[in-house]
Amino acid sequence: MSKPLDPGYWRRYRATHPGYRERERIRSASRLVKSHGDRAAQYARRRLRLLRDRGDNGITEQGHPIMDQAMAVASRYVKRDQRTVLYDPTWEDAVMVAALAICRGEDPGHAVGDYVRVERSWMRRTAPMWPA
Repeated sequence: MSKPLDPGYWRRYRATHPGYRERERIRSASRLVKSHGDRAAQYARRRLRLLRDRGDNGITEQGHPIMDQAMAVASRYVKRDQRTVLYDPTWEDAVMVAALAICRGEDPGHAVGDYVRVERSWMRRTAPMWPA
């Protein structure tokens, strides 16, 4: 037997059972104690540990003028934010392509754009992100 989905039923039930809210509060508090609770602190510790182990963004040559310029170019083509995983091979490869183009005297924006276009077309064909 399934529970009724009518909101009016639950309003009437809570009105006729005054101890309902207190029981639910106690039940959810005990569930929180038994579970892992809020995992935000755990995730923050893990993120800090990974950042400390890998450097700020995984690229060890950070601070070199060519690498700084390459990271600035790659950041225009590869979006990174808080939801991006720490180890992003597309980001690292785009930075390396930009640095190589700078060393060769080519346009780094054009080189990174070509690289990202090829990577994204491959991802679209082989790993669809949304069900069809």
